[in-house]
Amino acid sequence: ATLNPEGSGVSLGKVYFALGQVVITLAVAALPTALLGVLLYRYLSRFTQQRWQRIIVVLIYGLLTPAFTYANALYGHQLSAALLFGGFYLVSTPNDGRLNPLRLWLAGLLLAYSVVSEYPAALIAGIIGLYTVYRLFKQGLSGKLIWVALGGAPVLLGWMAYNQAVFGGPLSLGYGYSELWVEEHSVGFMSLTLPHWKAAWGITFSPYRGLFYYSPLLLFAIPGFGQWWSRRVFRADFWAALASVVAVFLFNASSAMWWGGFAVGPRYMLLMLPFMVLALTFPLLKWFTGSWFRLAFALAGFWSLTATWGLTLAGQAYPSDALRNPLLDYALPNWMAGEIARNFGTIAGFGGSASLLFLLGGMAMIAFIWLILSNRTRHHIPTTLTIDVSLEN
Repeated sequence: ATLNPEGSGVSLGKVYFALGQVVITLAVAALPTALLGVLLYRYLSRFTQQRWQRIIVVLIYGLLTPAFTYANALYGHQLSAALLFGGFYLVSTPNDGRLNPLRLWLAGLLLAYSVVSEYPAALIAGIIGLYTVYRLFKQGLSGKLIWVALGGAPVLLGWMAYNQAVFGGPLSLGYGYSELWVEEHSVGFMSLTLPHWKAAWGITFSPYRGLFYYSPLLLFAIPGFGQWWSRRVFRADFWAALASVVAVFLFNASSAMWWGGFAVGPRYMLLMLPFMVLALTFPLLKWFTGSWFRLAFALAGFWSLTATWGLTLAGQAYPSDALRNPLLDYALPNWMAGEIARNFGTIAGFGGSASLLFLLGGMAMIAFIWLILSNRTRHHIPTTLTIDVSLEN
């Protein structure tokens, strides 16, 4: 709308405002998502030392799920997801097997900040909190829980002070004063009731907001959790990851506004995606040598790329929530008309699909550099698949 020929035109103030939005989005969405990918890659070394398998899981998360969409948008979901997984990573992967005060303090800080960024993050933060309690009691270090509290307390106190100043009470939430979707927010507790079938179908398989419709590769995480359990490794991590996925699904399925307004896929589910993709590792370990699996994996990957990128890069905004099939009713017409989201290629003067050549070229360059660096260190990579069971038996 800023560049609408029938509007008020381009001004220096508008340009500065747009650049400010780009920089902020880079800081609070894009970079946290990239760092989350690094943590995923490092965490997955517990399951396998094969780099290509870990890279596949990370690329699926970053490029073939709605995480790709919201890593490029000024929303708080990806920031909270990164903070949540960062807290989990700190507690689950100490180098010496024992949790030190600094790790616990930082974990408390990250978990608390994830909640004040996105309130539904409290579900997963609570699960990770219980996971932390289990790890500390198992090691006979229950007294160190104080460090988690010391990390989270300043954040929560600052949040309460903000609420007091803006909304008149330390626990008053902004949703209670929203002028958008007032009817939905007035249902139950801030739109939450009980899980219902319409929402459950809508956020899983429907063309409207279905997670598995836009990213069918994530379906392999379902048997992946079963294989994780059967391998009898990192059982506490298994329960924390599975509980995080189930908790967020039930939350989203209980909302009177489960579709999330103008959106690409089920945006409320983004918080649990890092924990869901952990389970993708196990089908890769067990099945990837089978031709049927490779074919199914390739087909699911092709559709995930087509659907996720097709809708993310179409037009200059997210599709209206009035469109029941955004891929056909919004993405396809925009692509056919050459209406592609503005990007660096657009700035360089390329229009339509041609503008994406800069993005694809940059990704190809990164892949090429990674292959060169990987070849230089190949002699350090084990030649067999391994499962690390040193911390839990």
